[in-house]
Amino acid sequence: MNKKLSLAMVLSLIVVLVFTSVSFAQQTLKMGMMEAKIQPAGEAAGIFAELVEKYTDGKYKVDVYYGAALGETGDVMEQVMDGKVQLYWGGISWLENIVDDFKIFSLNWAFDDNDHLAKFCETERFEEMKAELEKLNLKLIGYYAYRNPRNLLTKKPILSIEDIQGVLLRVPPQPMYLRSWAAVGANPTQLDYGEVYMALRQGVIEGMENPIESIYGRSFQEVASYLTFTQHLLNPYAIVMTADLFNGLDKDTQDTFIRAAKESGQWFADNVGAVEEEYIREMMKKNNTVFIRIDTTPFSEKIRPLAHELEGKGEWSEGLFDYVRSLVE
Repeated sequence: MNKKLSLAMVLSLIVVLVFTSVSFAQQTLKMGMMEAKIQPAGEAAGIFAELVEKYTDGKYKVDVYYGAALGETGDVMEQVMDGKVQLYWGGISWLENIVDDFKIFSLNWAFDDNDHLAKFCETERFEEMKAELEKLNLKLIGYYAYRNPRNLLTKKPILSIEDIQGVLLRVPPQPMYLRSWAAVGANPTQLDYGEVYMALRQGVIEGMENPIESIYGRSFQEVASYLTFTQHLLNPYAIVMTADLFNGLDKDTQDTFIRAAKESGQWFADNVGAVEEEYIREMMKKNNTVFIRIDTTPFSEKIRPLAHELEGKGEWSEGLFDYVRSLVE
């Protein structure tokens, strides 16, 4: 009896040790994002986390913190650089606050479409931008979640460039957003994302801009009725990782993270169009949202002189805007 009891105790101890060793072997990484879990971006981030765990055989687990649970983008990006948070999923244009050349992603009408954007991301110039990020402890491991363009949501209809004059428009706390909208005559103001709904509702601002999937995800259509297809900005979701952490991984594990970023990004790009079409139907049916298509040429014509003016002030590398435009013109 005692021998049987001892054997049972030994087996139990072995099981405990095995599970303990597995637990210690698994490394949990934090990833922050602004979007809600139910949004397409939130779903894609969840897929990224699943793929990382699957492809590393459980060695790495990614906990996704949705809806700004870790703070606003700028705060979380600093934590990624410090290594306190290991990953961030967000619009690539946010990197303009870290490396100047990323401002090109925040310049309205700089890119014609996602094919144009993807072409630029294959260039040596873009590789140089990524290298500058790495010097600041940020590794760009994914930029494949191509989104539909950002559009304008306002409390009054915008039918032409004349209608945007003086409109108090919320933009993210990024300098290029301010300059782009000021160039076409709007009155842009910076406001944290979490404050936008109430500001629209109370009339503190008259409009905001975002992709439709983000507008619907935060229910902004409940407090502003007019969506104008300005299609002014293409801002793919990017995944950044603490560079020291990434560079400390073996080559196979590095490739695994990049593979997971690419596959989850492609899932998002393949699905976001159909999701937005459904959102548009819902917005029209439930919120009576009015969708407006306009000629954006008068808007985009204001951007070229702004781009050259900013470049002359050293806002980004010499010739960057013309190089981007040369890829399609």
